[in-house]
Amino acid sequence: MSGVLTWGFSGRTRPQYILLSGIAALTAFLLMEAPFNAVGAVIVAIWGTDSVGKLVGFFRRRLRSGSEN
Repeated sequence: MSGVLTWGFSGRTRPQYILLSGIAALTAFLLMEAPFNAVGAVIVAIWGTDSVGKLVGFFRRRLRSGSEN
């Protein structure tokens, strides 16, 4: 990515490559982020926010019990 940006900024006739690399980075981020948001939305829609609190409490207890050993 840094090579593409350096090459894109090195000439005045190539500003479109800066935009294309930015769009590619944004697309990659959204493709990685969207499944996690969808899973979270499904959990809240089906079981409500109380289930999220229970899940957080479960992991909190697990992490605390692991650190005491």
